[in-house]
Amino acid sequence: MSGIVQQLITIWSFEAATQTWLVYDPLAPAQANTLSYLMERRTYWIAVTVDTTLIFEARTRTIYKGWNLIGW
Repeated sequence: MSGIVQQLITIWSFEAATQTWLVYDPLAPAQANTLSYLMERRTYWIAVTVDTTLIFEARTRTIYKGWNLIGW
């Protein structure tokens, strides 16, 4: 997330096997974040302050201001 951390508000994902929500909030204390990396075959809600591009490994996604639902 280092490439978009200045624009990032939060990221949420749902773990169906455990029925729990995972979250990454750059302003929260580290122990509050339960999402530490993006995994394949997952869906993420990503909120950003401005349009930006998320680059992770060989993948690129355009992320628009506000909430975005993306499959990874």
